[in-house]
Amino acid sequence: MRKYCLTLIIALLFVSGFAYETGKNPAKAALYSFFIPGGGQYYNEAPWKALFWGGTEVGFIALTAYHQKEFNSCKDQRSKATNQADWTKWNKKAGDELRNRNNGFWWLGGTIILSVMDAYVDAALFNYEEEERKLNLDFSYNYLGLEFRF
Repeated sequence: MRKYCLTLIIALLFVSGFAYETGKNPAKAALYSFFIPGGGQYYNEAPWKALFWGGTEVGFIALTAYHQKEFNSCKDQRSKATNQADWTKWNKKAGDELRNRNNGFWWLGGTIILSVMDAYVDAALFNYEEEERKLNLDFSYNYLGLEFRF
């Protein structure tokens, strides 16, 4: 997993060197988003997206930490069990909490990947409306015009 994340970061840094200047650095936005929940969106001046992605990531971090705490508690209860029935009960609960914790990690990872992609694309298209205004195509009843502005 670490190898894939490192490869993704290097690829984003390499590809962003070929992009045209938009006013925001896509690689910087992606790195901020990877390391700080909502950081890339904040860098791109999108506060509502920063709150959404940051809140989602923090929520999954808290949920995963909760299930880890419950898993540890179930393991402790399982080790203190005096008969087979109690041991089996706590073993099942520990397995459920372990599965919930692992699911939380998967959801967190997916959220981080989507957040990084969102920040990267937003940074690459930061001044898109301004770039779009440089080219105008006008239609009318008997006229078709194409205007370039530099």
